[in-house]
Amino acid sequence: MLRALALSVAVLALACAPVARAEISPVAPIDGPSPEIVDFGGAAMAADGTGGIVYRKRVEGRIHIFAAQYAGGKWNAPQRVDVGEKFDSSLPAIAAGEGGRLVVVWTNHYSSTTDGLFSATIDPGSGGFQPPVPVDLNIGQATGAYPSVAMNLAGQALVVYRVITAVSGPSTPNIPPGYVLADIRMARFDGQYWSSFGVPLERNPAQPVPQPTAVNSPQVAIDLTGQGLIAWQEPDDSFVNRVYARRIFGMVLGNLLQVSPSTFAGHPLNGACDELSLDVAGFGQGAVAWRQQPAPGSGFAHARVFEAEIPSSFDPHGSTFGPAKPVDGPAGGDGPSEALGPVSMAVDGKGGFDVGYGSGVQSFDTGGSESGVGAPARLDSGSEVPGDPVLTRADDGALAAAWKVQSHGSGAVAVLERRADGTPNRALVAAPHGGAVRQLAVGGSHRGDAIFGFLQGDGPNAQIAAVVVRAPPGEFVTSAPSNWVNAARIPLQWEIPLAGAGAITYSILVDDQEVAEGLTGDEYTLTRSEVSGGVHTIQVEATDSLGQVVDSVPATLKVDRTPPRVRVSVRGGSVTVRVSDGARGQVSGVRAGSVRVRFGDGRSGRGRTVLTHSYAHAGSYTIVVSAGDNAGNKTTVHRQVRVA
Repeated sequence: MLRALALSVAVLALACAPVARAEISPVAPIDGPSPEIVDFGGAAMAADGTGGIVYRKRVEGRIHIFAAQYAGGKWNAPQRVDVGEKFDSSLPAIAAGEGGRLVVVWTNHYSSTTDGLFSATIDPGSGGFQPPVPVDLNIGQATGAYPSVAMNLAGQALVVYRVITAVSGPSTPNIPPGYVLADIRMARFDGQYWSSFGVPLERNPAQPVPQPTAVNSPQVAIDLTGQGLIAWQEPDDSFVNRVYARRIFGMVLGNLLQVSPSTFAGHPLNGACDELSLDVAGFGQGAVAWRQQPAPGSGFAHARVFEAEIPSSFDPHGSTFGPAKPVDGPAGGDGPSEALGPVSMAVDGKGGFDVGYGSGVQSFDTGGSESGVGAPARLDSGSEVPGDPVLTRADDGALAAAWKVQSHGSGAVAVLERRADGTPNRALVAAPHGGAVRQLAVGGSHRGDAIFGFLQGDGPNAQIAAVVVRAPPGEFVTSAPSNWVNAARIPLQWEIPLAGAGAITYSILVDDQEVAEGLTGDEYTLTRSEVSGGVHTIQVEATDSLGQVVDSVPATLKVDRTPPRVRVSVRGGSVTVRVSDGARGQVSGVRAGSVRVRFGDGRSGRGRTVLTHSYAHAGSYTIVVSAGDNAGNKTTVHRQVRVA
């Protein structure tokens, strides 16, 4: 069976491969097969395409945290992160910064009365993780912590987690069964140290909350400037579980924001929100997706997936979330009849979004923007198990998604890379020893790149594996002078395109002919030999380390290095002076008002391109003509004429 699955994977990969080099990497075995592998913790990727994964593995009878770094286009060997800790570690989470920087957080025993939250980092260019440091040494029993961590390019990070302070029991009659009292805590990392916020983040610290799980616990995201957004679930004053959020400004909490509404389409939403997914892009453009359970009078019969967005923090409306929108079908519908799986939220810096979710064993993606929602699109083509799709979105709309599939008991991960223009690229991957895929997570760069990490198989066949999606360089613009130019050397500049695997090199195309190649910067100077006079189309061709190529948006360059021409004709006692600049559309044209003619007899004329003058006396005269064109070329011509 495993051999048959491997063959089918290979055949599908060949069938789906594009003509150019593939953007979906072969599967990378990270660890195993080994009965000591316990579970998979998560994946992370920075905007420069570096990142890593984290998982748990048993060593000499104790469970420890391991992480593998992805940098320089390759996977480095896994490293133990919780060095020196003698007890079992749990609940790892990972985030990535530029240059291969990683931060990992986890929980472990601290004292006889409490567990602690710890972290370790690996810096750019470093060969190993720094020794663990404490984040919070008083988190009680760590079973409800479920930390969420996020890092930006500069290495600033935020972590949010829950600390259970009381559980339901005879001594706590105010806490219903299945609920706990808990604090939502947060800390900020400046690259060296963690600083705790020291204040409650939740809406009402005295309100019992559902027992924390991986899908209902607080989540955090961070933007380019280091400002954050957190979202969590908590009952309102009517004890209906809602989704709330806050912006984070430095060490200051923003206002409490209710994300999931109390009513929708004129109906009360008295059912609980029982899981959520958060994402942030750009300068604080954020979005939350959640699963909304029905209740009598809610207007729908089945659980539904909703989404709401908050604009950039620089937007005048960036202080509140927009209206909630269902993404699993028409707003007035009942929702999918099959059970809904976990949701995966992805947003770009322009307000576009994708939400992945499962309905029964089917996997879906719904795209949209602040102004509307598209129709759900089926991702899978059939599976025996729920796919639990995870996804990430680039600012140009490119998408990377993955979901679990299983056929006749054999499992794999289906991967989709969809370019900004809608062109899909698909692959089906599996760890070498096969088995059912048990856990799957995504780390996205917001530039179309992604790391999908997963745990496949169990017992002695448990394996940790990963696949990397490297999007081609995104669309970018070349900047050329907009007016006519006459310079011998003409400067060009271009944007650095989003995504692109590894280092990007550039070629300059003039009218589809390459005049320069192998450039690594974002500017170039065209010489006289590389661009002649006339109107030209200029493009910059970007090529990444995988050979993926994209051309910039064409720019028009208008070059005119030839000054206006002067013709003088004599007929009898009169002379006609004509000033011209060449074929219309291929030259800049004579500049209005630049023509001046001195006829040599004390008379002159100006302003027109054709001037006629009659002399009062026969004789020899010197005519002086000066003119300029719209590119800045100038000429002065002396002509000797004899009139009868």
